[in-house]
Amino acid sequence: MVATGAVDLDGQLRIQGLHVDIGAYEAHSTVVHTNSPPTVAITSPANGASFQAPAKITLAADASDSDGIISQVQFFAGATLLGTVTNNPYTLTLLDLAANDYSFTAVAKDNDGATSTSAIVKISVTNAVAPPATNSLIYTNAFSVGGVRNEWSNGSASSTVDTNKFLGSFYNETNTLTLTNLAAHANLILEFDLYLLSSWNGNDPKSPNIFDVRIGNGPVLLHTTFNNGTSALLGQAYPDAYPGGNHPALTGAIKTNTLGFPPDSVYHLSYTFPHQASTLVVVFSASGLDGTAGAGWGLDNLQVRIAQAPLRFGSAAFTANGGFQFQINGPDGAKCDVQTSDRLTSWTSLTNLTITGGSVLFIHSQPGTSSTRFYRAVLTP
Repeated sequence: MVATGAVDLDGQLRIQGLHVDIGAYEAHSTVVHTNSPPTVAITSPANGASFQAPAKITLAADASDSDGIISQVQFFAGATLLGTVTNNPYTLTLLDLAANDYSFTAVAKDNDGATSTSAIVKISVTNAVAPPATNSLIYTNAFSVGGVRNEWSNGSASSTVDTNKFLGSFYNETNTLTLTNLAAHANLILEFDLYLLSSWNGNDPKSPNIFDVRIGNGPVLLHTTFNNGTSALLGQAYPDAYPGGNHPALTGAIKTNTLGFPPDSVYHLSYTFPHQASTLVVVFSASGLDGTAGAGWGLDNLQVRIAQAPLRFGSAAFTANGGFQFQINGPDGAKCDVQTSDRLTSWTSLTNLTITGGSVLFIHSQPGTSSTRFYRAVLTP
């Protein structure tokens, strides 16, 4: 723009002429669109939540996009895609979750293809544990149902010929069960099925096929040899400890050649042992097995229970109307089945009682006409 003019004596500017020179001008405008990624967070379940198997869990996520819309939300357990949801509310229901630890994430995608991943939410699903006051069960696992959690040092699982899963198979290996936060107790019962797979050669003098069960650094529950019949002349130590026993192959086996690992066998084993600590460590191991013959072992139907204190009879007396009564002493909450017999060859259940305050009174108002009558109280779950 150019202006011409003159200044009067009074100092005022007078514009005499004005013209604008635009010249040549060309304008360009470029608009750059930057897509903001969506945001997503798992709102349910809460991080660290615990559930009881078989668990029903609903995953829920909150997802939004500041400059577009959400096209989908995917839910993952680790790297495994569980499902995709395209409409709000973003929820997915999982059924019959086995006992295990799970890590969930949600991935949201917007209409421009940008994605975001939520923070990890970790939960645990545990097997039911009944209160010891009314049920002595601490831990149970039939591995085809409950799965394997991190209480085992090796969670490998296999299947029998009828597709029943079991823990194993293992070779000359050790597998350790660790249970924590046990209720107060004085004695425990360990019960399980031992699967012996393929060639177990028992008391082989060159390499005895030994199986061990011990409690941490404490008592040894089992140190013995087994023979699946592959070297029948060598025998086996079980049911005695090794060395010391020499019994025929398969002595004590409850099943043979039913697992699909011939020759194979199943032994049902149960041990009661003193234990007071809040943590239980059980170590299972085998040694001396011939790997070229495919020998191995596994576990199934394992339980750990609190050994209830025994029931004891207290005072007894005849009642005024010809009946008979006696006290049963035992731990609080223990349940018992009171039974009677006149010959000790068969027993008849009379009633079920629960011990409160250390004892319970039983009254048999019509004991019958037999000259001799016996009574017993049997602990029940």
